[in-house]
Amino acid sequence: MSIDIPTIDQALMMVKDKVPNLNGDNYKSWREAILIHLGCIDLDYALRKEEPPTPTDTSSQAEIALSERWERSNHLSMMFIKSHITTSIRGSIPECENVKDLIDAIHAQFETSDKALGSILMSRLTSMKFTDYENEGHCCSVEISLDGD
Repeated sequence: MSIDIPTIDQALMMVKDKVPNLNGDNYKSWREAILIHLGCIDLDYALRKEEPPTPTDTSSQAEIALSERWERSNHLSMMFIKSHITTSIRGSIPECENVKDLIDAIHAQFETSDKALGSILMSRLTSMKFTDYENEGHCCSVEISLDGD
């Protein structure tokens, strides 16, 4: 019995439609899907390991192979991530040299947005006025979600 192991290209095609595009409202679920899928198709190496030194003439084959593996993982991961971000958001994210910096830049962008949204919602909530005097005594609840999902 043999097991067919898909190539990276085949694996990317299989998960392409399973990861939602980042559209501004779905950051947390998008990030989780991106990290899971990069791990499943074995492209998360550049996220897990620091960039190795650039090979020199005196580098061993193992050092060269390690550097090539990291470069390939970094390049394909960045392409995969960028392909799952809507064009309007992609323009607001700074250019990055490696996938760790890209993930951090995206996180910083949406962490700031979440805090700003939370502040706006709290301000609105605390400035609301009770105007329904006819139904006084009934309980009402207000639910505010910052997840965006």
